[in-house]
Amino acid sequence: MHIKESVIVITAAGSPIGRKVAHHFASLGAKIALIDTNLNALHTTYKGCIYSHPDVEFFHLENTQQETIKQVFTSIYRRFGRFNILINS
Repeated sequence: MHIKESVIVITAAGSPIGRKVAHHFASLGAKIALIDTNLNALHTTYKGCIYSHPDVEFFHLENTQQETIKQVFTSIYRRFGRFNILINS
């Protein structure tokens, strides 16, 4: 598997670790789905990633209820198809 051809899902993408990992994979050309409950932090990560690679999307998780999580992953699947890597930070 080549990172450039991968779809990577990163949870807590607005956290310092999530942001750093997201920026790293964006710089390698991966397609990235960013997830976080903190919308402001999520936007900050998104802006940094989109600067490196245009195929990045963010998904705001309004709460951590099972149905909400399922809806977010359904949205990710619709946007990217299946994903290769899940980084649960």
